[in-house]
Amino acid sequence: MMKRILFYSILVIQVVVVGVIGWQYYLVEDFGMEIKLLREKPELGKYVPYYEYGNMHVDYEINAIDEDKWEAPDSIHYKEKVYVLLEEGDDGIYHVVRASDKKLEEDSGQVVLKARYRYSADHIKKYYVDYGIEDIRNGEDYRYLDAEKQWIVTVKIAPWGQKRIINIEN
Repeated sequence: MMKRILFYSILVIQVVVVGVIGWQYYLVEDFGMEIKLLREKPELGKYVPYYEYGNMHVDYEINAIDEDKWEAPDSIHYKEKVYVLLEEGDDGIYHVVRASDKKLEEDSGQVVLKARYRYSADHIKKYYVDYGIEDIRNGEDYRYLDAEKQWIVTVKIAPWGQKRIINIEN
């Protein structure tokens, strides 16, 4: 009798845990903080985001961090964790304030995002990071956007750190 109760208790706990994990994605919309980001500006000719298996890859302006805003050591390794402090500008778009390998404190109108270090481009004095929102599922839905115009991407960030793209517009 005790084994049966224990078995069903563990089964119920597993179902609840799996349900909560799956539900987190949808809870981001309700509990997340909304920020707006700009897609990286096209510089040479036409910039067309590449599509692979229905997904779209987009780089944002916050992926490139200027050397004067970089507080992490130069010896940082690929995919190492970086904390990036973003602040809302007058235009409602969030921009990089500073980045570090140590946790950063945020004030009102600011948010700290976790990122992974990619590489540095010494010739243009920039460091590049990934936030985990660069690959957009079902990118086919956004093919109607003009690739040569600036895109504004609306992202929600949950208190537990999960990020979700809500909207993309020209």
